[in-house]
Amino acid sequence: IKKMSDCFTENNEVLAVICKENRIDEYGQFLNKENTGTDKLTKINLDYEIRNCLGAGHVLAVRKNVINEYGHLIKKEHLTFDVPLAMVASTLDGFYQLDSYLVNRRIHKNNTSGIKDNKLYLVKNKTRYIDGRKYRLKYFKFINDYMSFHLSDKDKRELKKALKILESSIYALEHQKITPIVREIISRNKFINKK
Repeated sequence: IKKMSDCFTENNEVLAVICKENRIDEYGQFLNKENTGTDKLTKINLDYEIRNCLGAGHVLAVRKNVINEYGHLIKKEHLTFDVPLAMVASTLDGFYQLDSYLVNRRIHKNNTSGIKDNKLYLVKNKTRYIDGRKYRLKYFKFINDYMSFHLSDKDKRELKKALKILESSIYALEHQKITPIVREIISRNKFINKK
């Protein structure tokens, strides 16, 4: 906690900060190499946060004034606090990642974190996957609705693109259509018969 709170006292630009984490399995074994980090602060811009949602489920420290100013809006929209606060901070150029592994995060077999490499996850957990995309869509709409006056033209374009991609992927999954991503993979695969 001290290392993360020191980020606020040492740098007035920091509005929110996350640390890195070691991932351990349900038996306490490291899933990645145990790390210590460098204590370097890296700014996370909105474009990067949109693509990666680093604020989701991580240890997040936020300045009180950010919570006071935006917390009631997040409650009003019935959202969890982590992702919207990270996105608000990145919109205001104040979201950072501390390159210190301060937390061991336990990942259970049924936890969605770290499951991205499992190709069958989408098939087996379609409803949960769609619900997750819908929640992410709510986060992006929150930023679009409440923070658009802070966004650069580039960020507005990226956010609009992210909203469109999420909406079309949700529609495709709900209606069991082949998503544009799958079509793109097939069209680029030289081993598939084009006829």
